[in-house]
Amino acid sequence: MHMKWHIPCLCGLISLGLLVLAFPAFSQVQPSACSAIKEGTFEIHDHKEGKWVITRKAGVQREENEQLGLIVEYLTEWIDECSYRLLPYKVIRNDSKIEMDASLKLIVEILEVKPNTYIHETTSWRTGKFKTEEVRIIK
Repeated sequence: MHMKWHIPCLCGLISLGLLVLAFPAFSQVQPSACSAIKEGTFEIHDHKEGKWVITRKAGVQREENEQLGLIVEYLTEWIDECSYRLLPYKVIRNDSKIEMDASLKLIVEILEVKPNTYIHETTSWRTGKFKTEEVRIIK
């Protein structure tokens, strides 16, 4: 038995394959957009936890939350232009007695950057749980 290829069908499969391969390139943030927020001051407003003020500068990320009485610093280790690790460095204040030990390592991936905000996803190394948040760019 002889098998015939139907050219229109084959072209459709090739087009579909190219579209599938190209899709990840369209869904990623441009590295230049992430570079603009590697350092600066940012805010996250959480209904349960209150306002977080985040300052990233010279390889250190400082997070402050007055409602929780928490001030903590992490070393930032950039994996690529749009993702980084947060490694516990110093607990300055912890009135809420939140567990902040050395195993609290986080990976942050910047998913989208807009003029005044960006969206990131933070994943805990310890639990594998992740949280997606909108972050306001202050300066």
